[in-house]
Amino acid sequence: AAIAKAKEEIETARGVDGYVREAMKNVYGQEEVINTLAGFAQQQVEAKSHAVLLLGGPTGVGKTSGFHAFIEGFNKANGIQSEQPVFEMSLAETTDERLLESALFGSKPPYIGADTPSNLILWLINNPNGGGLLFDEIEKAPPVVLEKLMTFLEKGQVKLTPYLVQSLCKYYENTPKENWPKTLREATNDGANVKAEITLRLTSRHIIGLGTNAGAENYGDSGKGKELKSEQDIAQANKRFTGDLIKKELKARGYKIEVLNRITAFLAFKKLMPKDHVRIVEQRMKDVEAKFASKLINFTFTDDARKFFEKETYDPSAGARNIERQVNEWISRNFNDAILSKSKIAPGDEIVVDVKAGNGSTIASIMKLQKNGESSPLLEYNVGKPLPPSPRELLARAKERLKATLEKRIIGHRGEIKLLTEAIISELSRAVADPMRVGKPVIVYFDGTPGIGKTEIAKAVAEALFDDASRLTRINFNDIIDMNTFYKFGVETMGSAIKTNPESQVMLWDELHRLTDSPYKQMIENSLLSVLDEGEIPAGPNSQEKIQFPAATIVIATGNMAAKALGPHASSMTNRELLAQFRLFTRHPDAFLDVFAKSFGEAFRSRLGKPLLFSPLTDDEVAILRDRLFAENTKIITSSGIKTMLTDSAKAFFIKEYVPMEGGRWIKNTLKLYVENALVALVVGSEEKYKGAEFSVYWDEGSRQLKVDVKRGSGSDAVEETHVLADVPRTKTDYHPATRERAAWKTSIHEGGHSIVRAVLYGPDSVAEINTFGGGEGGWMEKNFAVEGQDMYSVNWRKRPTSSWSTPAGSPTRSSKRTKRSTSKWPRHCKLTRTCTWTAKRLPTWFAASWCS
Repeated sequence: AAIAKAKEEIETARGVDGYVREAMKNVYGQEEVINTLAGFAQQQVEAKSHAVLLLGGPTGVGKTSGFHAFIEGFNKANGIQSEQPVFEMSLAETTDERLLESALFGSKPPYIGADTPSNLILWLINNPNGGGLLFDEIEKAPPVVLEKLMTFLEKGQVKLTPYLVQSLCKYYENTPKENWPKTLREATNDGANVKAEITLRLTSRHIIGLGTNAGAENYGDSGKGKELKSEQDIAQANKRFTGDLIKKELKARGYKIEVLNRITAFLAFKKLMPKDHVRIVEQRMKDVEAKFASKLINFTFTDDARKFFEKETYDPSAGARNIERQVNEWISRNFNDAILSKSKIAPGDEIVVDVKAGNGSTIASIMKLQKNGESSPLLEYNVGKPLPPSPRELLARAKERLKATLEKRIIGHRGEIKLLTEAIISELSRAVADPMRVGKPVIVYFDGTPGIGKTEIAKAVAEALFDDASRLTRINFNDIIDMNTFYKFGVETMGSAIKTNPESQVMLWDELHRLTDSPYKQMIENSLLSVLDEGEIPAGPNSQEKIQFPAATIVIATGNMAAKALGPHASSMTNRELLAQFRLFTRHPDAFLDVFAKSFGEAFRSRLGKPLLFSPLTDDEVAILRDRLFAENTKIITSSGIKTMLTDSAKAFFIKEYVPMEGGRWIKNTLKLYVENALVALVVGSEEKYKGAEFSVYWDEGSRQLKVDVKRGSGSDAVEETHVLADVPRTKTDYHPATRERAAWKTSIHEGGHSIVRAVLYGPDSVAEINTFGGGEGGWMEKNFAVEGQDMYSVNWRKRPTSSWSTPAGSPTRSSKRTKRSTSKWPRHCKLTRTCTWTAKRLPTWFAASWCS
């Protein structure tokens, strides 16, 4: 028996090699990966536990499709049949351990979704013998999330609570018992014992895949994508790209080596060579032909059409995804919409797709119907890329529609949008008028707190000027710490985008203020100046090759100098306080402009021009954005016939607890984390139950919980129920009254502006004392506050005894003689008497910095 079993295992191992290779025959350009997987599959036949594979490589090289094909062959070799052989989950939005645990195993009682099994639990109970689990985009998740995931995978089992077993039985209650998962049927005796204990285990036939783009940034010394000029360049880059490189990159990103060591194999998916690209295009065309053949329509391409599609879809930076996108855009969509929907063809017809040169750089594609040896044109449409717009055309578009597009897309900021539109029109006008500037990028700089919609503004500019929001390329200077990262994340990204869209670009240089403290600031600024002044940039360090920018390039630079000008307590400001500070900036811009001037070199600063300052959202604008995002985030709920609404208490919650230094991002994340995810978990799988129901989301201040009241049914069948959506922690700007009283500020005058602000907004008790230096031998101490109208306040000061004076920590030590001299610079209304009254416009940031000037 032992000999027979050994022979069977040997035959299975030999067979699995063939099954895997057959299943992966259409995965082109990845021979090394296929060989590795075939050998791994043979070893896994005798393995005692599941395995973890890491699939790394650039976009569109076949990581996902390759894993699916491998699992198909592996399952077939092991006699495993499944309607869903692979479970897929992206970690891109999984920002912490709680979200991961909720996504993997579902919510815990009493939270919404606790009675609905997670997708992973459903997959495991339906695939107990084997299959694939693909967790994609792991590099976008924090290291702690991957560590948590690997801990679960290493354990290899999930023990279902009786509550979850009961929810599984409820999930399948309308399904015939013979169609229940075998594991569930046996453990619960066909649902009779809903409190049974079930443990789901991963077997040696379960293969886990971890997908990532990590390491792809290092792909080739001369850049990535089309920046690799020849087959030899790509071949050399492929040779350098290995599993060790991927592992090194993940380690550099903070992933622990002991976590990475749990991975069985690192598979490096290479960039596609031109010959592989041709094979993929051929296969895609065969797929299109086969699709119409199933409708008894003979659909073929001419040689010119094939050559055109092979040439125009080749983009190593996008890989096979570009083929799918372009073939769908140029063939499938046009053919289906314009011909099939109009019933111009019938079974038995012959269709030929041809391509010929059109006007300029546009290629016209002609589709002909052939019957009885005769052909008649069916449709003509443009394919390929259009000619780039000239600066004069861009100027006309900006005048015609830029302001309207921005106002439609962006909430609030009407004054700033007007100034931004005028700035872009002004720069484009200069480009048209000055022949020396034709072909050079046009740049505008605007500043503001995080979350004001900088990326959305840039997208709106791309849409207005180029009819295509995807023309936007974002360079995040937060990722740039030295020259290597500048070329990796900055230059290579810009070069790749230009290769993809060589006619026109909108570049977003985001978080540009991060350059301020960089020791490489001057070198990076010089490189960026070459972009702005010459329209080109070196392709790499010490490279003689230049990347030429399109003639139609708009650069939108953004920063957050305002946060520096606001001071150290900006993150704790309420929206009212922050808005008042920005109103002060507009009246007294010196503090902001001083920070801006110190942040960049003179030459680079002059090219940026005068900065535009975007103020935070007002409460009314927060309300508009809240309602818009709530409607968008609950579409999946309303599409199920459910009415959703925010009650007044929930609406007030988003105003009261709004964190202005996070802006619209706080609203979006809060809605998604605390409302959308919980509502979706409640509804999914119970659509019929809640169809026609009314969901009212409200805020319970006492328990600090977001909840939802559900009304469903009517008459005697009416049911009302309440579910907890989430516990909400306090934000920095939401101080409990008792905490605020205990945390009364005691501060020196260099922070006095912020202290006075708090006193005005929160009441006198929120500030215990302000100690000043200067102004006489003893200094001064704040006595009391009084609000005078909406924009005025008074501060009464009294002189402190000399004996009680001590120099505040961190302030300069002054002699008595020098202190007396400084009193002559006091404003005339602040006399050196026992008490005095000082009155000014609200929120005097300039007072905090230099109150005697």
